[in-house]
Formats: sequence, C-alpha cells, structure tokens
Amino acid sequence: MAAGGHYLNDRLDDFQQVVDARGVGLVCIHYGVETTKGNCGDHFLNWIGGYFEPHWSVNPHWDANYTKFPEHPTTRGVAPFKIRDEWYYHMRFVEGMKNVTPILTDMPPRETLNRGDGPHSGNPFVRASVLERKEPQHMAWAYERPDNKGRGFGFTGGHDHKNWQNDQFRKVVLNAIVWTAGLDVPKDGVASATPSNEEMDANQDEPKPGTAQAAPQQQQQQPKAADLLTGDAKTKAAANSAIISAATPNHSVELEADVTGAKQLYLVVTDGGDGFTADWADWAEPRLVGPGGETKLTELKWKTASSDWGKVNVSKNAEGGDQKIAGQPVAYGIGVHANSIIEFDLPANHPFTKFKVRGGLDNGGTGQGGGSTVQFHIYTQRPPKSVLAAVAKGGANAGAGSHELADAASQLDAGEGLEASLFAGEPDLLSPSDIDVDHLGRVWVCEVVNYRGHNGERKEGDRILVLEDTDGDGKSDKTTVFFQGPEVNSAQGICVLGNRVIVSVGDKVLNFLDENGDLKADKHEVMFS
Repeated sequence: MAAGGHYLNDRLDDFQQVVDARGVGLVCIHYGVETTKGNCGDHFLNWIGGYFEPHWSVNPHWDANYTKFPEHPTTRGVAPFKIRDEWYYHMRFVEGMKNVTPILTDMPPRETLNRGDGPHSGNPFVRASVLERKEPQHMAWAYERPDNKGRGFGFTGGHDHKNWQNDQFRKVVLNAIVWTAGLDVPKDGVASATPSNEEMDANQDEPKPGTAQAAPQQQQQQPKAADLLTGDAKTKAAANSAIISAATPNHSVELEADVTGAKQLYLVVTDGGDGFTADWADWAEPRLVGPGGETKLTELKWKTASSDWGKVNVSKNAEGGDQKIAGQPVAYGIGVHANSIIEFDLPANHPFTKFKVRGGLDNGGTGQGGGSTVQFHIYTQRPPKSVLAAVAKGGANAGAGSHELADAASQLDAGEGLEASLFAGEPDLLSPSDIDVDHLGRVWVCEVVNYRGHNGERKEGDRILVLEDTDGDGKSDKTTVFFQGPEVNSAQGICVLGNRVIVSVGDKVLNFLDENGDLKADKHEVMFS
C-alpha cells in the first residue's frame, strides 16, 4: 500500500472534499504514513502534518524508549514504555513543525543507519540529522489543521502484530483515534483490555514468525509452489527460476526460453511463498535472439501488464527509481513487484528462437533489510489457471489474473462443499457494486459506470438491472432495465422487498415502486438522506 500504491494517492480530490466540507480527520498507521513526494506528499502535509518520504525517511527495526510525553490529549494515561518495532523516522513535516505536536520521540541508535542508501534504508539527509546533529526523531505526531479544518495523526509503528498487546503502545493509538475524531479523550486515556494470545491469533493469515504454521484460510488460498510448475504441454512454463533471495549470488539468475514459432510471451513473477513484502523484481537485459541478432524486449510494447505494488516500468523499478541489482545498475529492463504478469504479442513470423533475461531482486526491496524472495516464470502461451490465480491473489493491488469470462469462476475459492459457476458477466453488465436476489431467483444489480474519474461517461445515468435465468441452466439469459438515471449514479446497495426496491446512493436512500409488476420502476422518492 505504501508510497506509489497508497490508497489515497488516486483519491486526493475525493478526500480533500470531505476535509473541506466536514473537517474529516485522518489517522495513518505504519505503511499508511508513506506516500510519494510532490502532489501526494503535499496533500498529506495538509491532512496529517507529515509523512514518510522515500529517500528522506527510513524504516529500521529498533528498540524505541519513550520516557517523556507532551501535555496533549493523545498522551493521557500513557506511561513510559520501551518496545521494538519497525519505527520509521526522519519524517517530512510541515515547515517549522507548525501545528504539529510530537507525541513519541526518541534518539535512534547509530545501528539503525548501517544499511546502504535506498528509498527506505538510508540517505545523506537522515545521517546528517541523526549522526551529526544528534536530532531526536518523532515516531508519532498530532496535527491540527489551520482554519479549524480538522485533525490528523501519524503513527509509524505497527509492523509487529504482537505489539498491540503492549497497553501503552495500544493506548497511544486509541487516544489518537478518539482525539482525531474530534471527541474528548478520557483523563486516564482510552481503556482497553490486553488482548489474549488467542485473540491475537484470531484471523491471523500469515505464519507466525519462526513457524511454518498458517491459518487454514491462508493454506487454502495459497497454491503450492509445485502447482506453478505443472501443466500440460500447452501450458507448461518455458523456463522457471528457483526462489531468489538475498542469499542468491548476485541476487539474480540467468534464464533462457525457447520461443521458436511462439506468438506470445508471458513474464510472471510470484512471491517466494512468504508473502510479497519487499519483493521488488527486475527483468534485466531481456532480449529476443535469432539468427539475425538480438532485439531488446523493451523496444516492444506489452499488451497487458500488472503488478501487485507500484507499477510495471521500462528501465525503472516498480517505484520509478533506477534499477539496481546487488548494487549494480541494470543496463535496460522492466521493473515489477511480485506478484506480477506481463503479456507480449510477438511479431508475426518473427525469426527469434530464444528469449534471454536475467531475473533479479531490485535494490528497492533488498535495501529494506531482508525478506525479498521471488520466482521468475516464462511462458510462450497463456499460463495455466493455477498460475493466474496465484498472481491474482497476491496482495493489495491484486488483479493480474485472467480477465476472460471463461476463467472467472475457476479463479474463485469456493467454500467446502460448494461450487462456483458463471451466471452473468461483461458485456451484459458492467461493474456491479451490489446485488440482491428476490423470491423468484431473479438477480437485481446496481450497475455502476459513472464512478470517480469516469463520472459522466454514461450521460443517461447508471442502471438498476434485473437478470433472469428463464430456462433453468444456471445462466442469465434475460436482462431488464428496472431504472436508469443520474439518481442512481454510483449506487452502493440494493434491497428488494416485493414491489418495493430500496437503493442507497451516496448520502441518500431511495425508494422505488413497481406498481404493475412489469419490472420497471413506476415512481421513486427519497426515503431519507
């Protein structure tokens, strides 16, 4: 989610509107404080007074010792505490720290800057601040926006799940949420019971550190590594790497695939089985080779490309910085982040017989202090469904799997004893935001087109559709437009009660009536707003 992939980066104007209109507060925790320099960073300065700026801020793991606190509602009832976490520091704050109150402050030890320079690991600015000027660093802060436009709070800890069992750590955040919401913090702070080990383990979807045991849900969702390497002759990978980690010599391996007569080329990167954190990867020096010489793959335009964090970039890493593997520049290449997939259509009747590439870990990931593990896979035909599903499940920006209707159901995880099949899809309906099923088995759909950046694309307004399976084969074969108009633009919810249909749209709840049973709305009104 961090930096270029922050949830609010492509919603700056939307959130600014609620800040301007209602002074909505914002609390950002851990990765939530990281965004990009420029327009995004400027908005975060306005909203919470500071943020993690790549190549300025750092993210080491260390023991912070908080012994003194300012007089502020967020520190009520908080006693001194010492705790190890991935405490980010050297934040980018508003000029002169105006309206910013540091809440958690300590002096990081020299060892936190032992790593080389990188977007998160080190830079001359932070070394001058800590090692030369000996400036204490702020790991949490409160901010009051000018002109009474609300409040913001930044908290850089939160990497280690177990830390929520620390009563002081937890109280700071609970106090901050209450204060940022504009409420009064109790004089002894927000009280909460210490979570038990069982409560901490509940809904855990990652293996505990030091163990191989994961929650059953995660085991069901994650295909085994072997699944990625199997398939019939049509879908078997043309080349696969072993798992690459910081222990791999030069952080990279050479790969070669036979592309004789191939019409397509798919480049897939999957995480090494331990999650996709810090899994920055580079397809370095990718080239097509034939009797007539070599052609750089970067000279061709891909058909589709997707990455679970950042972007797919030519001759840049996933964050848009310089590509480096084991500290050495990449001559040319494609930067991604696991899980990712890139699809190329190769030129018709091309003379190429080989595809050669070096797959490596980009310094943007390895510079974060470990944990980077990826696998590279090359296909000359569309990868098998197990691979597409594995890529699609990868993380916050998942979606690199197949978008073909024929593959839609196979990429879902159905519960035990259940089976998923396709009922309806594009182009019969577009972007459904909610559905309801009536007593006759008809599916009612809020179909949204006029949403955010696409608002106004369908001038006649969004639609409420009724989908029917008239021949009992489990597939929709009849579509009726119950209502269309700007009144239901970006509708979010639908409830069908006989001839009454209730639809939620933004800050309104609408009541539609079908008085003659023809599946067409005869009248509608605003129930409340």
